[in-house]
Amino acid sequence: MKFSPEFFQDEYRSGFLVPSMMKHAWAAKLELLQIIIDICRRHDLSYYADYGTLLGAIRHQGFIPWDDDIDISLKRPDYNKLIQILPRELPSGIALAGLYAKDDSLFLPTSQSLVVTVSSAWSLSDYMQRFHGFPYRNMGIDIFPLDYIPVDLELGKLQKYLTQKIIVCARDWNRYDPSEQERNIREIESLCNVTLTRDSHILRSLMLLQDSIHSLYTESECHSITNYSLWCLQDNAPMKKEWFSETEAVPFENMMIDIPNGYHEILSIEYGDYMTPVQAPSLHNYPFYSAEEHAVKSWLDAHGYTGSIDDFVKEHYSE
Repeated sequence: MKFSPEFFQDEYRSGFLVPSMMKHAWAAKLELLQIIIDICRRHDLSYYADYGTLLGAIRHQGFIPWDDDIDISLKRPDYNKLIQILPRELPSGIALAGLYAKDDSLFLPTSQSLVVTVSSAWSLSDYMQRFHGFPYRNMGIDIFPLDYIPVDLELGKLQKYLTQKIIVCARDWNRYDPSEQERNIREIESLCNVTLTRDSHILRSLMLLQDSIHSLYTESECHSITNYSLWCLQDNAPMKKEWFSETEAVPFENMMIDIPNGYHEILSIEYGDYMTPVQAPSLHNYPFYSAEEHAVKSWLDAHGYTGSIDDFVKEHYSE
């Protein structure tokens, strides 16, 4: 993937200053996304740009200026195939993280999967060369499953209730003392008629249970589709499955990405008047690499470099 030198310059977009370092972050994430897209294409799996990535594609033909995230979704059957394929086909130094991570150190109690760079696998110079001068060796892309909502409203309410129970239990796990943890687990076991093994993998077991609840129904028996974990925490209406019946490719920065055919209806549900830019608070820390700035600066200091991180990138990297 190639970028012009001009791409990495500071730039005002929609009245918002996107600094040079963020441009390097965008380029790095696009490089990572292209790896995932190539795998999806090789295996005939349909993915969709989603959430802020879908909004950015339609409204900005690229990133939302004040965002640094990339989200994609796949229908459950394709999602299940992808999470089995990724560990085999991702290049060295890039791994599957989240619920289905093969490496326990990359397990996260989340409903989505992530493709991440593994910082310990890269030297700084090799990483910067591979990812367009970006010096922060931890980044990832979120991959969400899309599941089907039963036609029976009572069954849908039960799914939602069970999901909310597990989400809250996993989210607040470290706030509970052991007796509260056990009480919560027993309640979930009783509601779901299952028994969970009490071991070091109990959080993974809880999230796997949640994932199985989400995937109970198939496309042929349902009219609506959703990302269950987000839908259960929001009041948005579910989406019609027909809105994801086809994909179309649209520009996103210097590449093309796939979006669902019902993007207008989807964005209207998620954002309302989505073509009017609003600098809403991010759902994650912006910029995502801010937590690593001290570590990178310490590394540069230890190697005798006295300039800023931005100066280092400018002096040691060019497309």
